[in-house]
Amino acid sequence: MKLMDKIDFIPLIELPPIKGAESDIVPMGTSFTNTKERDLYQENELRKNYIDIPCPIATGIYQYSLFDIKVFD
Repeated sequence: MKLMDKIDFIPLIELPPIKGAESDIVPMGTSFTNTKERDLYQENELRKNYIDIPCPIATGIYQYSLFDIKVFD
């Protein structure tokens, strides 16, 4: 029995945030143990530097499909 006929590779990128003085307040835990707060923190940090951020590929994983990133970002 075949489980998969093909594998699709999706190019991913992890957007680097430029941190400021207010970035010192970091949520407790990790992206796996405190997912909701970490996701909000990461989104706020990225919004300081990028105009249009797509949704990450999964909750707690801060990688984005390369083709969803706008050229002007």
